[in-house]
Amino acid sequence: MTALMNPGPLAIPPPALEDLRGRVTSAGKEFLAELGRIDTSRALHEAYLACYPHGSAAAVAQALRAQYPDKVDDIRIAEMLAIAGRALERGRPAPALA
Repeated sequence: MTALMNPGPLAIPPPALEDLRGRVTSAGKEFLAELGRIDTSRALHEAYLACYPHGSAAAVAQALRAQYPDKVDDIRIAEMLAIAGRALERGRPAPALA
């Protein structure tokens, strides 16, 4: 969560963080879970735009991907199970294992 308060093109001042959290929660999403999907969370992107109107949700997603690139060297089993669980909760088919 501290990454959102670092200086940068999409830095969020602390008082606005609560507004952002409220908007994401009002959209029926869990705030911390959406932060875990920072580059793909439509609810988070739309909440950001409501707090800071400019551009589009797609532009926010693109800026977040540029500012916070994925840097996964290894994934723990617990993280993999959580990701698989989220995918299966949505009724998506399990990915084929090679």
